[in-house]
Amino acid sequence: MTKRQTVFIIVVNAVISLVISLSVSLIMLYFFLLSLEVVEVPVGPGAPAQAGSTALPPQAALVTPSPKPTTTIYIVQAGDSLSGIAFQFDVPVEDIMRANGLTDADLLFVGQELIIPIGGLPETPAFTPIPTPTETPIPFEPPTPLSTDTPLAAQPTPSGTPLPSPETPALSPALSEVEGEAEGPTLSPTKEPTPTIFAKPVDVEITEIVGSGSIAEEMVIITNRGQPVNLEGWTLSDRHDNVYTFPGILLWSNNASVRVHTGLGENTATDLYWKLNGAIWEAGDKATLADKNGKIIAVYDLGD
Repeated sequence: MTKRQTVFIIVVNAVISLVISLSVSLIMLYFFLLSLEVVEVPVGPGAPAQAGSTALPPQAALVTPSPKPTTTIYIVQAGDSLSGIAFQFDVPVEDIMRANGLTDADLLFVGQELIIPIGGLPETPAFTPIPTPTETPIPFEPPTPLSTDTPLAAQPTPSGTPLPSPETPALSPALSEVEGEAEGPTLSPTKEPTPTIFAKPVDVEITEIVGSGSIAEEMVIITNRGQPVNLEGWTLSDRHDNVYTFPGILLWSNNASVRVHTGLGENTATDLYWKLNGAIWEAGDKATLADKNGKIIAVYDLGD
């Protein structure tokens, strides 16, 4: 074999090896591409987050926390009104009335303590009532056990005779007489005594009659020495049967007083007006204060 033939054979083998290697590589690449799955990545606000990605939270709305309700105490001063106090604390008039149990927005007293619910009235928690357990009735009555005091002769024999019903056995006359003598008088349950609640006595008095005989100055001063008293329906009268009936007004404790003027005027927390055309109090007269039931509370004699 010549040198040229040898070189030709080597070149042909090299070319064949290269073609085989390329063919194998292409086949492997083809099957590798077939094994891959095509994954579509959705794009948009509703698309799910991909693995390894960090989802950014949407911008949260700014929420301003509402202030918690608080309360403060305000002492009523001369010239105050409920609407003015509500405007001063920026609180609705209805909330102040509900917090203090008021029914008349125009009825205030100097020195009265008012609860001011700043931020609104506190919410009352709702309570769920606990169900009351009920007794489940037994679907059958339990059998009555045999009495051990019954003689053996009275015990039922094991025969086909049906057992007697569990009724109370009739006693012999002698035994009935013995039981009748053993029975004592029937005792009735004793009722527990009802506690008596004593109310505090009313200590309201007529302290002075000022300016008698002058319609412009005439007034009766009434002072409370005891607990707060509602004067609604009370009466003030003289010996000539002139009667004044009090409106709904609360007379506070700690020597709080109210003045009843004979003449004309508009009622306030401390001054009431009889609205008569002439003076009625004179020397030797007597002022009588009675409650709504007609009970005389105080009497004041106007000296000569």
